[in-house]
Amino acid sequence: MTLALDRDVTDGIYWLNMKDAAPYGAVVSHTNFAPLEWYGEHIVYLASYFTGRLPEGFEHSMLADFCRRFSVSEREVHWHRLAVDPYAGPVYTTGLKNRLPDYEEHGLFLAGMFSPPNYPERSMNGSVVAGQEAAKRVLARYPDA
Repeated sequence: MTLALDRDVTDGIYWLNMKDAAPYGAVVSHTNFAPLEWYGEHIVYLASYFTGRLPEGFEHSMLADFCRRFSVSEREVHWHRLAVDPYAGPVYTTGLKNRLPDYEEHGLFLAGMFSPPNYPERSMNGSVVAGQEAAKRVLARYPDA
């Protein structure tokens, strides 16, 4: 779920993993990482991984739980959207390591959770390393850019 607020509810923290039972596993305060000016409001992601179908009323449960835990009135939430993507994380199959894409494919430079630093365990650090490697290759290919 993505939602927007007028205020930062995580006290400057970018990423919180939820230890106790919640209908989401992480709270990501995106505008504690990217400038608030880009959006004009505080953007928060609630990440939840699951298999199968969502339980009935899941969207409301997720929003209500967030509001309770972070002392937010539902009236303070400008908007919220729940998106479900069955392919949000990579599915590792036998031999995947040998099929990971190169940092450059047909003139397009790639970096992400599918990059070598994120195999077999994806992480923020792996994505940063992949991004730095892709940038290094772009600069090597186009030194006058």
